[in-house]
Amino acid sequence: MNADTIAEDFAKLAPEEQKLLVDLYTPRWNHYLKDFKPTIPQAAFMTLEKFGCEEALLGGAAGGGKSWGLWALALQFCDVPGYNCLILRRTFQELSLPGALIDISHNWLRGNPGAQWDGMAHRWKFKEGSSITFGYIECEQDCARYYSAAFSTICVDEATLIPWKYLQLVTNSRMRRTVQSQLPLRIRYATNPGGVSHDEFKSYFVDPATAQGVFLPAKLSDNPHLDQESYKKSLSRLDPISRERLLHGNWDARPAGMYFKIDRIKIIDTAPDPTTYKGTRAWDMAGSIPRAGSNPDYTAGILMSQTEDGRTIIHDVARFRLRAPEVEARVRQIAELDGKAIPIWLEIEPGSAGLSVCDNFVRKVLMGWEVQGFKTTGEKAVRAGPFASQVEAGTVYLVRGAWNKAYLEELEMFPEGEKKDQVDASSLAFNRLCEMDASGDCGFGVYYADKVLPGRERL
Repeated sequence: MNADTIAEDFAKLAPEEQKLLVDLYTPRWNHYLKDFKPTIPQAAFMTLEKFGCEEALLGGAAGGGKSWGLWALALQFCDVPGYNCLILRRTFQELSLPGALIDISHNWLRGNPGAQWDGMAHRWKFKEGSSITFGYIECEQDCARYYSAAFSTICVDEATLIPWKYLQLVTNSRMRRTVQSQLPLRIRYATNPGGVSHDEFKSYFVDPATAQGVFLPAKLSDNPHLDQESYKKSLSRLDPISRERLLHGNWDARPAGMYFKIDRIKIIDTAPDPTTYKGTRAWDMAGSIPRAGSNPDYTAGILMSQTEDGRTIIHDVARFRLRAPEVEARVRQIAELDGKAIPIWLEIEPGSAGLSVCDNFVRKVLMGWEVQGFKTTGEKAVRAGPFASQVEAGTVYLVRGAWNKAYLEELEMFPEGEKKDQVDASSLAFNRLCEMDASGDCGFGVYYADKVLPGRERL
């Protein structure tokens, strides 16, 4: 290795600076890496084991070469018998997308006689007796698949998309080696800011006051192999928070206040009867019961009204995870409490199952109520936009209740929070209320479960 193979911009440095960086950032090399020319952050990432570093994060802006650096690092010891590496992402689909790590690995090793792909195990086997395995962690149950294995290197791509506690279950228990082995033990993460584990990664790697692992920032400008101007133009179309995180690698850019400025929501002790003005109860029916190792969505129902003076009032939020018969009973009970003057909207999930669930509620569970199913399309953030605008305008009020805290927390973290059920139900309620006239009639497609209104069509 020499300066030219580390980065083209070494030529801008003084000779003594070049020598220092080459000596410091010359990674361990083998024939599987023969054509790779690392950027300076990638080279530094690949040398940290020389300094006894066990945990490190290559992170920051999009386009900084994180995934390629992670794959090159995984290959560093493939010429050593007994070396085993695990590469993780949140889902297997994310690993296998065009341009993702499995695709990168095939482009890199295709035709190499020393590497053989095992499609059943999603594993590269090398002639030296080493391996690189691709896996995923979407829920706690997925962690168990790795409990009988041992890896000296574990790499996680887009790591902040995986819950921190799941990563700890795997990385802290599966990284090991034999007494005789000289292989380094390494946990290496690559990610952009954002995601469900943003705060944990920021605390553990980025914040100087709390950091325990090593953080190497990677910027778009570090990657000479990418068309930077066209990528910057693409990133410039994103919302301000995503743009700060992906273009500048800003770990301090927070979603709070991006979509819902919750400090502008007012909590009140009493509110007008929702039947006095336009009122509705909207349900997101995506919930299911939690099982071991799972964290399913909730069934969420929002009772919302709009007053003549332009206020949007959220009177009640119901949120639970129950079996289907118990869901039906709870929704019916809440409808009884709301009264038949409150029309009900049900979000229809994609596919025939969603239609069947809606039809069951309309014909049986909520017979006698004014009920309408609504097929939602498009991005959740787009659907939430009109409601978020009212929050920003300071016209949204919550009636004080035990549900306030969980509701506001979900709004604050949207769209990056793990759960979005209450936001989805709120979007449905608000958008449908905006279609109603002063009498509360939506004017299209609304029907009672036991009869079709004149001139209206059923679902």
